[in-house]
Amino acid sequence: MKSITISQTTVFTTEEFIELKSATERAGGRIAETHAIRNGQGIACILEMPAENRYDM
Repeated sequence: MKSITISQTTVFTTEEFIELKSATERAGGRIAETHAIRNGQGIACILEMPAENRYDM
């Protein structure tokens, strides 16, 4: 089973979201969930990224 790292970040514009999505996919991850922040103040994004394997040499 592969290990993943889960993190959360917030973006404030559509352009930032598109950039985040593109960078996440290039790194082999995905945006697992998104939630609108109250009053249209941004989008909270839950990211799943492959974890670094500390035993690789």
